[in-house]
Amino acid sequence: MGTVEPWNADLTGNVLFVVGAEREGVSQEVLDACDDVVLLPMDGFVPSYNLQVAISVLAVESLRQRNDG
Repeated sequence: MGTVEPWNADLTGNVLFVVGAEREGVSQEVLDACDDVVLLPMDGFVPSYNLQVAISVLAVESLRQRNDG
């Protein structure tokens, strides 16, 4: 599970988003090598986000941070 919300992660530099399959996820070895594991907050009845939605949220946040800087 993620520990950093997207707006608290530094997404302005060279960023590599790692995503995993719904059931298997990302291996612990890969997670341990990551600088941040991002958590996308959910409100209401949303059991999970579609992978494309999750990556889109991170991509837009990355653009926002780069344009604000």
